[in-house]
Amino acid sequence: MTYFDYYFHHCWIGGWRQIASTFRIWRDLMTSNYADYFLLHEDDPYKECLGWFWASLGEDETLPKAFIEHLQQMVQDIHGSGERLKSFGNTSNPVKLGEAFRKVKPKT
Repeated sequence: MTYFDYYFHHCWIGGWRQIASTFRIWRDLMTSNYADYFLLHEDDPYKECLGWFWASLGEDETLPKAFIEHLQQMVQDIHGSGERLKSFGNTSNPVKLGEAFRKVKPKT
């Protein structure tokens, strides 16, 4: 990975994605659009959205160049090893997401 790839693809484009995400949350906060947020029955939608907005201002998902290169090397080692990975159990019939997680109804 060159320094250009790191700074352009990871830092610059990743930073703009984070800014866009923060503005999306701000827009939802200003328009009271809480449809995309998972809220519990006792949650206040405004307070939850406001909390997400303030939390998104402090996020920084920029990783060091050496760490990204290490991850890329691990992926190359896994794909280039020629070894077959063993599966866990019966993977011919995967469980659908809806079957794996049940919605719990609140007690009334």
